[in-house]
Amino acid sequence: MPPSATYVPLELLVENVLPNFKYQVQFKSGELEKAIATKDQIRQFLICMFGGRTEDGKYAFDPTKGVLLENLMQLKAPPYVSTEEISYYTDRIAQHGIHAPRKSTKMLLFLIFSFICTFSRIWIMLPIVNWYRTLEINQKDELAIINRKISVPVLFIQALKDLSLPPQLAEGMGEVIPQLTIEKIDTGHWALREDPETINRIISGWLANIGAETGPTCP
Repeated sequence: MPPSATYVPLELLVENVLPNFKYQVQFKSGELEKAIATKDQIRQFLICMFGGRTEDGKYAFDPTKGVLLENLMQLKAPPYVSTEEISYYTDRIAQHGIHAPRKSTKMLLFLIFSFICTFSRIWIMLPIVNWYRTLEINQKDELAIINRKISVPVLFIQALKDLSLPPQLAEGMGEVIPQLTIEKIDTGHWALREDPETINRIISGWLANIGAETGPTCP
């Protein structure tokens, strides 16, 4: 969404416009920190965020509700996430919990770790739930770019099965991104993992169309 001149509280936005963002209300509420504290619970929470399902095919995440705690401990990891990866991040998150460290020095180190994680093979941005508590702060920061358009070529790859981001949310993007190209892929949120070959093909084709050279591909 483009920057807004007026801050709209998340709860009001969910009630009137975006019911599929209600999970964010749960994330910022503090409920998850209370319910997800042990290493096993953290592991299952990560599996939940990666789209894990129970043996009978149920998710433990509903964008109109949040994390369904009653299903959490029955989840199995999806095939595109390895046991080693889940264990690695579980161990590190368990050191401070999903809220992250309380002391400033530890918080700084944790945020550096989080930044590094965004460029690793597994996309985990932590502290996970705290981001949803910064919406008003972000809105104030974005006042500096109100009515500004993105003037460079942009490729948006839309995951059609993303539970939280239905396709209609992309409507109107071209108004602020004149050189926008939209491609669609039949995956969930974790498109880079679910179908890397198609992602690489789309990116390579787009780069060729704008006259850019291709670089490394997704593993």
